[in-house]
Amino acid sequence: MRRIYDIVVVGAGPAGSLAAKTAAEKGFRVILLERGRRPGDKNVGGELLTQDVFHHFSWMAEGPLERPITRWSFHLHREDGSLVELAFSRSKPFGYTVHRPEWDRWVSKAAAEAGAQLKTSTLVERVLKNEGGYAIGVETSKGEKFYGSLVIGADGVNSVVARSFGLRGKWPPEAVALAVKQTYRLGENLVSGRFTRGGCVEALVVFDDHYPSGYCWVFPSKRLVALGVGATLNSKEPPKLQLKRMLRLPAVRERVKGGRLIEEAARLIPVGPPAAKTFGDGILLAGDAAGFTCPMEGAGYEAAAYSGKLAAEVACEALSAGDVSAGFLSAYEERWRESWIGLNLDFGGRMQNLILRELGIKRVSRFLYGFLTAVAKHGCYPSLSHKEALARFLRENGELLTLLGGKVGAFLGVEHSL
Repeated sequence: MRRIYDIVVVGAGPAGSLAAKTAAEKGFRVILLERGRRPGDKNVGGELLTQDVFHHFSWMAEGPLERPITRWSFHLHREDGSLVELAFSRSKPFGYTVHRPEWDRWVSKAAAEAGAQLKTSTLVERVLKNEGGYAIGVETSKGEKFYGSLVIGADGVNSVVARSFGLRGKWPPEAVALAVKQTYRLGENLVSGRFTRGGCVEALVVFDDHYPSGYCWVFPSKRLVALGVGATLNSKEPPKLQLKRMLRLPAVRERVKGGRLIEEAARLIPVGPPAAKTFGDGILLAGDAAGFTCPMEGAGYEAAAYSGKLAAEVACEALSAGDVSAGFLSAYEERWRESWIGLNLDFGGRMQNLILRELGIKRVSRFLYGFLTAVAKHGCYPSLSHKEALARFLRENGELLTLLGGKVGAFLGVEHSL
């Protein structure tokens, strides 16, 4: 049986659901295909959504939010055994924690309510092409075929859509991280007591000199505490062992002490450069399928959601113009590269390379301290202005700039002298 739509969206995560919702609201026939039994079942990260998400999608403020985060607490465990703690608070929340499985189901439901058809337990195996090489739909593991004038691949880091169409191959090991998460049930009062400081609800980020390539995050929801780490596939130590080490640190251990471990999950996320090409004849890539996770932070929810919206907007313009060629759809890549997504990916990638490959462990420790002090002082974390905040701090602190060396200063546009 031929099922014909205007747009076939593969993957009901943030990118796919936002693409489907955006296109359906414009009156196009959309099918949203999800391999899981329910959207969100395989998620690991994104337990905290920053205010930037709600700036772009104000309607999400009506969703199933858990706790407002009004305090960031950073712990830096140094190689010499010392501990540096930095914290800053404000009355307006930096963001809100969510329970991702529940949240993703709510967002996909919004897409369905807008008019998109959601079909779960559907594993896409390949993209269908016509004689001219245009994407015209997808085929599933059950032999079902869903035809559309345009396909949007939002099916994650191992995107079948991207690879079967030929837009990209597998990511190299250094460009993919394995994120590992644990969730503990403690009860609402216990969570409140352990994460409330001076009337503020805090989120905890822990750095360790023995783990210079990443960090541990600890986020509270109403009755649960989620924590996790990530490491690239070429890392010497698997992230599960890194998480065990982090759990031995007092700041982390005390937050989950006595809690019942109810979930352990792992997921691959892209942390390298984005796909060299995110469009083709009749096809677009969004979210993790396109590699839109920030290399420096490992954060990707906002970029995924925003890229899904951008992809749908360009797709709708193409359908209205009767032109789904790569030439027309290239506007999508131009838009995301010129947007904050492109700037964030460029900055994050260059800083990741600088920190991990050129500074060394001791300089990384000093760098992190300076960076966190900068963002605390200027009150812009988490946001898209890390570069500006650090540049301002370095202009006022020549000693740190001298320590980091000329490449950091040149990158940030700050003069220095050795």
